[in-house]
Amino acid sequence: MAEEELVEEGEKEKEKKPKKGLPKMVIMGLIAVIVIIIACVVAIVVSKKMIEAKKIEIEPIKEKHIAHLPKLHTHKLGEFLAKLVNPEEPVYVRIESIAIAYKVEYEFLPKELEERNLQMRDIVNDILISSTPEIGTLEGKKAFKEKLLYEFNHILRDGQIEEIYCELILQ
Repeated sequence: MAEEELVEEGEKEKEKKPKKGLPKMVIMGLIAVIVIIIACVVAIVVSKKMIEAKKIEIEPIKEKHIAHLPKLHTHKLGEFLAKLVNPEEPVYVRIESIAIAYKVEYEFLPKELEERNLQMRDIVNDILISSTPEIGTLEGKKAFKEKLLYEFNHILRDGQIEEIYCELILQ
């Protein structure tokens, strides 16, 4: 019995002794947090380095870079709204603005454009109402602008249109 009492006392002393250090779960949790923090810091540093490496130095535009471009003036025709040819459902095209660009050398063209403004608006409307919803595609928009360019240049006497700019929205 004495032996049993000694064994019981030994077990009680082991239970009474506070454990030294932190439990294994706490240590594992701290290690995991530290690893995550290190991984985040490394990811941030690497991403900043990649962004810096991809930055492209943009050279300021100098007169010599744009000297070969023709100087153009523009004339605005205004807004347009038209119903397109579509047997299935009504589709409308809205043009927020059409601007026609011409060379500066044509000194009498601005006056002619003002005089022919209604005629050019009529041409735009005729082309729009005969168009299909494909006008909303890149190819359709290019074809629309080419038709306008041809028709406008066909009626003008004092110069030629170089480019047509428009904002086209299908509804």
